[in-house]
Amino acid sequence: MDIVLNTEEKLSCKKIRFKKPYSIHLQNIRETHMKKLKLIITLCFAIATVGSINAQSTISKKPTINSSEKKPKKITHKEIDYYIIDGVWYAKMNKRFVLRPAPKGAILKDLPNGTKKATLGGIKYQKLNGVFYKKRKDGLYEVVRP
Repeated sequence: MDIVLNTEEKLSCKKIRFKKPYSIHLQNIRETHMKKLKLIITLCFAIATVGSINAQSTISKKPTINSSEKKPKKITHKEIDYYIIDGVWYAKMNKRFVLRPAPKGAILKDLPNGTKKATLGGIKYQKLNGVFYKKRKDGLYEVVRP
């Protein structure tokens, strides 16, 4: 069924007015939602803070190993004992091996297994795990920083 309006008929719209209690009710809803939003944001911040504190307390400051199946090669340089396990340098502290950078100038009789040849600026080196070794005239190897 179609509704046809004559041009002579006028349409009127009534303004809908709400009573005051309705507008007060909307304001209460907004305040409640804002309180919930503030609570959610505060809880998220608290959880993130606690999580980061726990993460920091469980990570040790320096990578360590308690033992190794392989026997470490001991190198003494400037009165500090270093140990090389699979080309990685460690120092022993409280019965643990703590990861240390290879000290420049340290002398080795033999290179760790797995070194590869590298040439920089026309100078030949042996390289393993970012550590460069240069063969000296006496046949020993020295840790260098090219």
